[in-house]
Amino acid sequence: MAWTYKFDEIDKEVTKDTSTPNRFTFNRYLYFEPDQYDDWSKRKSYEGRPFTAELVGNPNIPAIGDHLSGSLSAFYVTDVTSISNLIEEEHSDHCSYAVVTVEYENTPALGSISEDIINVWGKGKSDPQPQPQPTSGTISRFLEPWNEYVADFSVINQEIEVPWTKGYLLGTGNKIPITNTAGQPIYGMTTSEWIQKISWTVNTREETNYSLSAAIINDTDISLANGKVVIPYGEGLLLPPSFKKLYFTNDQYTNEPYYQWSFEIIRNPNGFMTEILNAGTKMRPGATSTLRPAPVDICTWYVYNPSSQVVPAKEFGTFNEMMAAKNEVYEYNKTVQSETAKRVWSGDFVQSPVPLDEYGNIDEIAVTNPNVTYSLFFYKYKYGTWNILYR
Repeated sequence: MAWTYKFDEIDKEVTKDTSTPNRFTFNRYLYFEPDQYDDWSKRKSYEGRPFTAELVGNPNIPAIGDHLSGSLSAFYVTDVTSISNLIEEEHSDHCSYAVVTVEYENTPALGSISEDIINVWGKGKSDPQPQPQPTSGTISRFLEPWNEYVADFSVINQEIEVPWTKGYLLGTGNKIPITNTAGQPIYGMTTSEWIQKISWTVNTREETNYSLSAAIINDTDISLANGKVVIPYGEGLLLPPSFKKLYFTNDQYTNEPYYQWSFEIIRNPNGFMTEILNAGTKMRPGATSTLRPAPVDICTWYVYNPSSQVVPAKEFGTFNEMMAAKNEVYEYNKTVQSETAKRVWSGDFVQSPVPLDEYGNIDEIAVTNPNVTYSLFFYKYKYGTWNILYR
């Protein structure tokens, strides 16, 4: 059911508080008309149906702390005391309406304080002391939000799953690539890793914009919480902060705007660089810093020579180079009479990645020496200078 705000009434009688000088209270009544009447239409009493609950949260109902305007601007809402349906005996001309009773006062009572009054004064938690009436020139004993220190700074440890490519071999103190004893890399393994989430919220009246379009890796060491938390270069990832614009009600009941920024940093002791093996099943034959030919499939082959005691070396190259080697064996075998003296050629396209150099050629040294590192390093986020606020 929809409700339409129609009109309001203010108590003809204003109650004076004898215990608090210059304190007065009264009620204001807001009337709402429903969009349908059913069998409880005008001049008929209402029974049983709690339809007025639908009015809870209606935007036409003022919030705690809202002031009246004009000559009654000193009065503000202290409570919404009831929402009820009128009956004929209460209001014969509008018995189908719902009425919202709102309580107003111009100053808190001495000797008592409610959470609502505290909110009017701009404080978010209970205070055991009574609140006097603020006057012009009074210094608030509540600290403005923008002058408060950070009170929610936290560091939380969290475990994540990552690929496992390097580790500490038993008996060694250096972190090395994970390989078998023949020097072949072991792929497909994962491990757990611990990171930290560092977060805090700070209020300010400064116009500085701390927003980010993407996360940033720190390009210098960062110190927080008086040096208790230090984030070395490259180990922190600053996420785009959250932002709110808020208002504080001061002692003169004036709303003062301020801004709230919430920062979060992910710290990873291993940094945010990803190491990738510079290897593949394609190559750029003859590539240099200025020449970048199109990539072609890598082929591998070997030639067995019965008359040699040396194990045949595995060759790598293009398809044309492989076919040329095959044709060379074919031509040689035509000159040999004995079948046991003929050479044997075997080759195909590679199935496993082959090490490449910086230009995309086959890295001949890394192919034969498993101790040679042939890696590329990537990072997902940019390095940059952090613009953060901490008080």
